[in-house]
Amino acid sequence: MRRRAKSILAGRDSHVNPAGIPSPGVERNLRMDASGLLEVLRHESTEGFKRIAGSRVEGTLPIPGTAIARALREGLPRGGPVTAVDIALQAGNRAVLLLAIDRFPFPRTVELPLAIERSADTPEDAIDLQLMPGGLLRIVLPLVSSALNRPGVTFHGNRVRIVPREMLDRADDRAIAGLLRSIRLRTAPGTATLDFALEVPDA
Repeated sequence: MRRRAKSILAGRDSHVNPAGIPSPGVERNLRMDASGLLEVLRHESTEGFKRIAGSRVEGTLPIPGTAIARALREGLPRGGPVTAVDIALQAGNRAVLLLAIDRFPFPRTVELPLAIERSADTPEDAIDLQLMPGGLLRIVLPLVSSALNRPGVTFHGNRVRIVPREMLDRADDRAIAGLLRSIRLRTAPGTATLDFALEVPDA
């Protein structure tokens, strides 16, 4: 029987064993926060996910804009022309990327509007961002792609594709990311929400 653990942040309480795994053969919701779910999946990855084979996990993870901005800043190349970065999340899958640039003749600060837009060729486990054309985009795009260059992030013109599983360092986290079947990102002022689905193949 397929076991279903739905929503990491809300839902009915479930009966779980000490390892945090729903009782076999019972369809129920699993209530825990994101860090708790990650620890359970890391634990199960050591056994090849055998005890949760056939399970599907659907979750919703809120991400503060400040956390996204911090991750962007931490990945900036040292000594590069982009010295600081921030992001302002807006409603309706829109945001503004803010850059501080220290290279003549570029302006000292640049604001780049972007949109979260899926296309027909967007993989289910990826997120596509579209930098809106106009203004200084064409001039500063090489600086932006250099500043945000890191595993899992690729530029195709003014489209930015993010593949979360390619951004992970830990082997067990990569194994978990291999279970990812779909991922969606939506925004509200100051917050992004990540909707995802994981599936563990039947044993």
